[in-house]
Amino acid sequence: LFRSDLLSRVKMDHAMRQAMDQGLFRLHYQPQISLCDGRLLGVEALIRWTDADLGNVSPGTFIPLAEESGFIVTIGNWVLEE
Repeated sequence: LFRSDLLSRVKMDHAMRQAMDQGLFRLHYQPQISLCDGRLLGVEALIRWTDADLGNVSPGTFIPLAEESGFIVTIGNWVLEE
């Protein structure tokens, strides 16, 4: 079980890095609205990844892996450039 989990994480890490190289990440912007008066306060950038083999990959899956591997710095830089 441990070995297959490790292999799965390695494959996901590799796919995530390839996705960055291939431009498969996208940003979606979610408005932040004041509950008091309905004013737009700002927006939150939400990263999404759609992979040909994996389909829509949940940020809950790839963000923790990116944090553990240090790849989150690359993702963060990409988000800021976008």
